[in-house]
Amino acid sequence: MANEPYTAFSSEDLFFRPVAQEDLPAVAAIEQAGFPVDEAASPETLGFRQREAGHCFLVALKGDEVIGYACGTLTKGSQLSHETMYRHDPTGGCLCVHSLCVAKEQQRRGLGPRIMRTYINYVRSALPQVDSIKLICKQDLIRFYERSGFHLLGPSEVVHGKDQWYEMQLLTSRQESKSS
Repeated sequence: MANEPYTAFSSEDLFFRPVAQEDLPAVAAIEQAGFPVDEAASPETLGFRQREAGHCFLVALKGDEVIGYACGTLTKGSQLSHETMYRHDPTGGCLCVHSLCVAKEQQRRGLGPRIMRTYINYVRSALPQVDSIKLICKQDLIRFYERSGFHLLGPSEVVHGKDQWYEMQLLTSRQESKSS
């Protein structure tokens, strides 16, 4: 599955697929431009995510150019912590989203929501063991993620950079049916 193309939209302008090693320089440049220095993942960390959790890492392409991505790792933990976010457990039922980022020159075109919707649909179809998708975000992005279906759980215990982070969760259909 890791190298098979995946698209959730029929539009001709974007193509989504799991990340390839040759995508990493573009992904790292987008990451470095999109996050403060104390929050951006290093090229080494992005390489780890590609090698160990490439099936949890989608790139958005316009033609042959990587213009955005979403990446995560799996954990068995039920709450995000430094430990659950910096390891990958291939048998985990919780997907920790680490980054959703769009190239600066492509921002303000509605790509962030499209990438997130595609990523959620991909996770639901390609990763059936995932019960929930969790992430941490800053206060100004809570509304963005709520529009994508996430629910605010409250302030996060994760310290990453100088600002307060908030934990959010989206239950997959599988988890929602277990709760009913």
